[in-house]
Amino acid sequence: MTLVVNGELVFNTVPDWCPKGCLYINQTLTPEFDFASVKLSDSSGVALLLAWLREANAANKTINFRNLPQQLLDVAKVCGVLSLIQSNESHNNG
Repeated sequence: MTLVVNGELVFNTVPDWCPKGCLYINQTLTPEFDFASVKLSDSSGVALLLAWLREANAANKTINFRNLPQQLLDVAKVCGVLSLIQSNESHNNG
């Protein structure tokens, strides 16, 4: 099962997504997040992905990010964490 992340990943919305994603990580054998429906992201979105990576690491799980928006990748690059995020990015859009 894939968790579909949608809408905006910004300061006002990330606090809602963080616990949802953490719960999903802990209840799923191989967590996968699909970002195809994300319309806008800022550094808060990058922080969210890092929080989910930390949660997965604590649970000894590997997570997979699909369809990451270019805007989010660009912010991650500026923040110096692109390699962390890309190491969990799936290039399979199907």
